[in-house]
Amino acid sequence: MKLHTDKPISLFDLVMGQLNLGSKTKGKKIVEYSTIHINGKAINNPRYMVNPGDEVTLEREGKPIRKIKAPFPILYEDDDLLIAQKPAGILTHGVGDDNWKSFFGMMASYTKEITNGKERIFIVHRLDREVTGLLILAKSEKVQEQLKNNWKSVEKYYYALVEHAPKDPEGTIESWLHEHPVSLKVYSGSESPNAKFAKTHYRTISQEGKYTLLEIKLDTGRKNQIRVHLADMGCPIVGDYRYGASAEIKRQIRLCAFSLSFPHPITGEIISAEVKLPKSFLRPGDTEEAYK
Repeated sequence: MKLHTDKPISLFDLVMGQLNLGSKTKGKKIVEYSTIHINGKAINNPRYMVNPGDEVTLEREGKPIRKIKAPFPILYEDDDLLIAQKPAGILTHGVGDDNWKSFFGMMASYTKEITNGKERIFIVHRLDREVTGLLILAKSEKVQEQLKNNWKSVEKYYYALVEHAPKDPEGTIESWLHEHPVSLKVYSGSESPNAKFAKTHYRTISQEGKYTLLEIKLDTGRKNQIRVHLADMGCPIVGDYRYGASAEIKRQIRLCAFSLSFPHPITGEIISAEVKLPKSFLRPGDTEEAYK
């Protein structure tokens, strides 16, 4: 069976629409367990984006291809890039043998296996080990470079659960950030040749007992920027005792990169992805893994 579309659409929505399926569960099973090829490549990711002109074939009666599960949730994927969710407690990118235990290493192994070594992925940006949230991975060095060069066009939003409450319910924090040469801890200081200017916007979302949930938007993406700025404001992130939070609550740090929006580096189409907060996020003392 051949499937066609006249607009960009996820593989799941394409199958649901063209097979006239009323059950989303049935549609998901058809996508995941049928033999589907897009432009000659086996694809079984429901979120894979199909574009006009793509050649899509689906065989429900044939022998299903082996299902390989992604190590982390993939929220968007096409021929040029993918967006996946990193859990707290794992490095974005490791060094040496540790690299294969990192988010990038595990996603690289998955990509190699599912494409029989025909595709690679490239890292675009990072999140701290104890921060959860969305990360973009490029499928070529060209796309990686384009994303990096146009990083200012990426809108990034975070949730932060903080101690206390800001004096003003919303506002902007600006400072020059320095990194200590020995401890590598980042701190705000005066303008200097080695300092990096950082700007953070925040607004209050809700009061969660003795803590406050904030939405954060970045104008700059400096190392530990959010952690330093919220600590400067007297509202360190829960679990972030390196930057002044109570050591009573251990990591994970309650910071989540929950939303990304940016122009596609090839098509120019606006790509958006968003995740819900993990159930444990508003429950300091619990862990994300306990609720999987």
